[in-house]
Amino acid sequence: MRPAELQYTRALSVEDLGQLLRRGDGATPMAGGQGLMRDLRGRTLSVGRLVDISRLTELAYVREDGDALEIGAVTTLATVAGDPLVTRRCPALATAASRVADVQIRSRGTVGGNICGSWVPSEWSNDVGVVLTASGGQVLVQSSNGQRTVAAAEFTGAFENPLAPGEFIRALRFGLATGSGYVRLSRRWADSSIGSAAAFVDEAGGRLRVGLAVGRIHHRTAALDAVARAVEADGLDSASVTAALQDAAASFTVPDTVQADADYRRSVLPVVVRRAVREAMTNGGLR
Repeated sequence: MRPAELQYTRALSVEDLGQLLRRGDGATPMAGGQGLMRDLRGRTLSVGRLVDISRLTELAYVREDGDALEIGAVTTLATVAGDPLVTRRCPALATAASRVADVQIRSRGTVGGNICGSWVPSEWSNDVGVVLTASGGQVLVQSSNGQRTVAAAEFTGAFENPLAPGEFIRALRFGLATGSGYVRLSRRWADSSIGSAAAFVDEAGGRLRVGLAVGRIHHRTAALDAVARAVEADGLDSASVTAALQDAAASFTVPDTVQADADYRRSVLPVVVRRAVREAMTNGGLR
């Protein structure tokens, strides 16, 4: 199927992008276009104008900024997966970026586009968003009227596009920790995930601090705050963690898909969470 008729414009700068998006003609930014073009061809999504932002170099960067790793929205997944700073400071993100589809898609797809899968019906979760949520990160949003910050959990847990008309994603800010890990279960490497988990761990003053999130088990990316507090208090293999995982699974709306049914996805939850925490502990030298 071909997309419905639409207009195409290339943004020349971030300022130009803001002006183009405020026109009110259904303009939508496109960088890699890997998910967007699929949905346009399937006519599950309709836009009036595609605004190409793939050449906006001011939105393509990786840098450490204080206690966060900031990555421009049009930075490709392949760049993130192979970046030495990402690999050293946030190995969970490097792993997640390397697990998105195949090398052709990672070479075009961007981190900003990937997290938008959180609220696109054909995706309902993604790899980068799970890591961003577990890290307690933020989405930096901009328009011609200025900038604002959206908490990662709010963005990735949204049921529909959380961006206001005229807004676009400028960058993602990932919280940093002593150790981080990402685990993704799929039938084959490039297949859609059956379930995934990200963990961030820190140790300060003899106390463990943990951030957890899961994807493709609930119908949205979900933070597991109660499970994280149980891990901090009683340890990963404690009865309280098992109970918290059972409570989370019971509260989730778990989809049936061609990859796995709901019961199997629920059984996957404790496995990927525990593996992610152990990987984060190992990466951080905490075990």
